[in-house]
This record gives sequence, C-alpha cells and structure tokens, in this order.
Amino acid sequence: MIQRDYTIEKAIKTSETSLESIVITDGDGIIVHCNNNWTRVCGYAKNEVVGKKNNILQGVLTEPYIINEINNAVSIKQITTEVVVTNYKKSGITFKNHLTILRLIGGFAAIVRDMGLCDYTLSYNQNTNALLNN
Repeated sequence: MIQRDYTIEKAIKTSETSLESIVITDGDGIIVHCNNNWTRVCGYAKNEVVGKKNNILQGVLTEPYIINEINNAVSIKQITTEVVVTNYKKSGITFKNHLTILRLIGGFAAIVRDMGLCDYTLSYNQNTNALLNN
C-alpha cells in the first residue's frame, strides 16, 4: 500500500511493484501514471490514459452521487476516501470498483496528487447482466 506521505516519484515507483491496481492523478483528475495491474483490470494501455481525465472509466451506470462524494472529498483535501462505484473497462464491461483515494503529500507537505486503488470485485455485461470472469 502506498502511504499518503509519499512523494509522487516514490508513489509511482512503489506502484509498479504493488499487487494493487493503482492510478495516480493530478489535482484536476488528469492521469499521470497507472501501473500494469490497473491496465490489466481496466483494459487500457498506459499511453491511452496518461494525460486524460480520470472519468474515462465512467458511464451510464456510474452513480453520480458517488462521483459527487469523491469530488467533494478531493475539493476539501480529505486524506482518505473509500467508495464502491460502477466503472467501465475499455471493452464496455462494467465492474464494481472498490476505490480508495489517498492524498499524496510531497516535498514540504504540499498536496500534489491523488491516487486511486482499483479493486475489481464484480464484472458483468451491461446488456445481459451476466456475471463475467475477470
């Protein structure tokens, strides 16, 4: 697990050896890094998501009230936020994402980045609602 007091560089390095699926964004939700586990779970290559908004995984079934909860937590600089939200893989398959957002603190206690941990707990085809193997 990446600690919230990591610098961005150390968080990126740690994410590469983590068993967790990790995406690191800037304060505006722009993806600056994702690890190989995140690309495997979500189906996107790193070059497809770096520089894009973190809402790339949202779709019709994504719960707006949960997105509002995340946005509020980020705006008030909450240290840790945990939610379960419906997200979409690149293929369009939905999954329940247990998302933990941690503030990363770098340098002189300046808050510089957010990090999401993706724990895919359930996937289903939105057209048939059939459970799928991850």
